[in-house]
Amino acid sequence: MLLYRALAALALTAYAPYAFLRSVAGRRRLGDVRGRLGLSEWPDLDGGVWIHAVSVGEVGVARNLLAELQRRLPPGVRYGVSVSTAAGRELAERTLASQAAVFAFPFDLAGPVEKALESARPGLVILTETELWPLFIERAARRADEKIKKNGKGAPAIALAENPDILASVAKLNDRRPSLVVGFAAETGDSSGDVLDLARAKLARKGADLLVVNDVSGGAVFGEHRNAVTVLDAGGGSRPVPEGSKEEIADAVWDAVLGVWGRGTGITPAPVE
Repeated sequence: MLLYRALAALALTAYAPYAFLRSVAGRRRLGDVRGRLGLSEWPDLDGGVWIHAVSVGEVGVARNLLAELQRRLPPGVRYGVSVSTAAGRELAERTLASQAAVFAFPFDLAGPVEKALESARPGLVILTETELWPLFIERAARRADEKIKKNGKGAPAIALAENPDILASVAKLNDRRPSLVVGFAAETGDSSGDVLDLARAKLARKGADLLVVNDVSGGAVFGEHRNAVTVLDAGGGSRPVPEGSKEEIADAVWDAVLGVWGRGTGITPAPVE
């Protein structure tokens, strides 16, 4: 952990000028740097729930989690949602600020992490992203070890419920099925296949007509303003879309939709401006 802390500090020092230049050039906005460095105050959750949502996509996950937790937990529990990116912060403040405190997630450095946990005093931390913050997780777990009393029966079990498969359900509506069903997938390769192999299997399993595939290996794409995707179709076609702005990616996806929408149905879609 000591080596990691040293490398993390060096990486932040080296990355800071690059991030600043990208922000000045307009390619990516900086998030709440002061907050992430521990120079702003964190809310006191008083044993409540801290949900971390990295950026825009995870804020939607956090919103659903928050609604379910508020339904299940007793009144009076405090909630907080942390974010890393500027876009995520804006969305969280616009949609969640009335239900939870919204604040910056600390850089994974000893000072900011310790101050964040000491100030927020969460009883439960939920990370909605697959990225790992070893120091934060280690310090949060250490605080839990000091507070949760051991009973000799092992760690408490947490029951999870699988979300309904909305894409597959819509694609299998039979007579009420839309003329075109488009899905979106964030994929990483593993020992069973590469990103596109797994995506093709998912497309067949879900029964959709098109699948827009993001390669998110190593945390790529999240929080970025540019993207690259591959559009797969049920007939076995593959359409790589090179890196571009999100508007350019959206145009390319619409081109793919227009290429197959109405095929065999007699529908002629209106042109997209």
